[in-house]
Amino acid sequence: MASVEDHGYIVDFGIEGKTGFLLRKNAAEFCKVQRKGKSLCVGQVVHCVVLAGQDMRAVPVSVNPSQVGVAMMSSDQTVGVGSLLPGLLVKAEVSEVIDIQALLCSSMLYSLHDIIYSQVASNGLFVTFLDGFTGSVAPQHFVSPHLQSLENFKVKKKMKGRLLWVDVAVKKAGLTFEKVLVEGKTFDFEGLEIGTIFEGR
Repeated sequence: MASVEDHGYIVDFGIEGKTGFLLRKNAAEFCKVQRKGKSLCVGQVVHCVVLAGQDMRAVPVSVNPSQVGVAMMSSDQTVGVGSLLPGLLVKAEVSEVIDIQALLCSSMLYSLHDIIYSQVASNGLFVTFLDGFTGSVAPQHFVSPHLQSLENFKVKKKMKGRLLWVDVAVKKAGLTFEKVLVEGKTFDFEGLEIGTIFEGR
């Protein structure tokens, strides 16, 4: 959220020359469910969906969970690597299940480059999405902490995932299948103070 206005909010996409406008009615459901009725605050990060409408100076968007949760980029849309941004929801297909221990013991040759981009210490997945892009999913970004076994994933299995990072130079990306992130739930930054310490898992 870049600023709060009379009728809504200005949204910063991180794309130069493009901003969004979020009407209060298109944030009502989100505020009720995830903000306990409070308004959004400047600096808050949210997942949003672009709404159909006229070509306007500010792109109309919505953050209501019922819309955001089902909105995703489809393979029939023409997308360049420069359009891939963290937070984008896509349908990914598992192309390879990687077990590093088995890999090191086999005669199969993988480039160091591929192992680095798998972003795994022991296990992980390679996936394809949007008809041509490749990415990886590390175990901590599987569906949930208790489902980190590779046995839950088979080649050609299709799942919804969100982009975490994109390396434009080599056209690779990191994705997450973690349910809370795929559903678009975000952290509430209101009330945080400078110096607050967080512990990660």
